[in-house]
Amino acid sequence: SEVEVKPGPNSAVHVPVPTDGGSRPSQTFVFVKWKQSNHDGVALWYDDHQGNSGWLDLGVPLSNAADIIGNPVAFTWYNGDLNRTSVNLFVVARSGEGGGRAELYERYWSVDGNTPVANIEHWAPWKSHGSPLWDPADSSKGHFLEASTGWRLTTALTWNYNGVDRVNVFGIASPEIDRDGNQQPHRLVEYVWDGSVWSWGNPHPPPPSGLGVRTISAAATQKNGDYRISVATRADDGSILERYYLIDNSGWHGWYWNDLTD
Repeated sequence: SEVEVKPGPNSAVHVPVPTDGGSRPSQTFVFVKWKQSNHDGVALWYDDHQGNSGWLDLGVPLSNAADIIGNPVAFTWYNGDLNRTSVNLFVVARSGEGGGRAELYERYWSVDGNTPVANIEHWAPWKSHGSPLWDPADSSKGHFLEASTGWRLTTALTWNYNGVDRVNVFGIASPEIDRDGNQQPHRLVEYVWDGSVWSWGNPHPPPPSGLGVRTISAAATQKNGDYRISVATRADDGSILERYYLIDNSGWHGWYWNDLTD
């Protein structure tokens, strides 16, 4: 039967030659979602830039049939906790054909300077990270998103502050009526590595206009010792908005909305 294959805008990574004198060549990975007979899985295509390339099946996030929402999001970074370079793959999937809660699933490939091309034995098993929370500071409120609400990850950025490697992963939640009875538009969700643990970020409210927003791009910039985490979004009316966070000499400040529309 035919297999449908889909990469995403943030589904490719480049792993550079190690700086510790190891023998591992640089490598490029492209992650794709594949669908066959209503069954979603993930595969990667790799190229070691030395004439070797090929496909590797990474399997399915769930043991039963899974519905993967959106496309894979991947990033490479130096994981200080492991003291190794890591390639992390994130997908959002439901059990069954849309019948369960959408949760975040991860596989990662942790390598030293001599690890060869991406053999399957170097990939950690699939792991669930759960769903975005209603309020990370109040567990009594349960999940941030209702079980029927779809959401997906769209972009990831890695950055370093005072020697600590950090990761911010952003995505989009679909419109819903939340458990307080409020109509919520498309809005941002966030998953964060703070240098030691993964956790769900605080819910991002809509911009002052109240419109829904979508994003596929984020960046971290540094100028004169100040840091800015910037997420580019497009609102439902076509306007361009920035969601940003600042770190300067006086501390950590954020999050804020900034309208970039002319």
